[in-house]
Amino acid sequence: MNNRISNKERANNFEIKKKDEFIVIEIKTQRFDLKISKSLQELVCELIEEKRHKLILDFNTVNFLDSSGLGVLVFLTNSYKQDNGFAIFNINSFVIKDLLNLTRMDEFLNIHNTYDECVNSILNLEA
Repeated sequence: MNNRISNKERANNFEIKKKDEFIVIEIKTQRFDLKISKSLQELVCELIEEKRHKLILDFNTVNFLDSSGLGVLVFLTNSYKQDNGFAIFNINSFVIKDLLNLTRMDEFLNIHNTYDECVNSILNLEA
């Protein structure tokens, strides 16, 4: 049995855009669970292999995040740091922010409320 996520499933769950030198992945589902988080992890690993070092993940549609999703956020952040890149999270859901605060992951992840704040964060980190 093939556990890889199909391109159709990927297209249903994510929108990938290139804005200037940034790759923006918009999560299009409300639930960021095991299946979605695994698919995102595969996608981001491909981007790292392609040397796409400036990633903004837009979680503004997401209102549910399970433990597998939390694990993938840590994995993505660590993977980009090891490759001298940046993974920045655009999150303005109070539910998700409360969960990240409760788990203290807000201290580890680079989280912002808007795309512009994410871009400025990357530019400041590069300086």
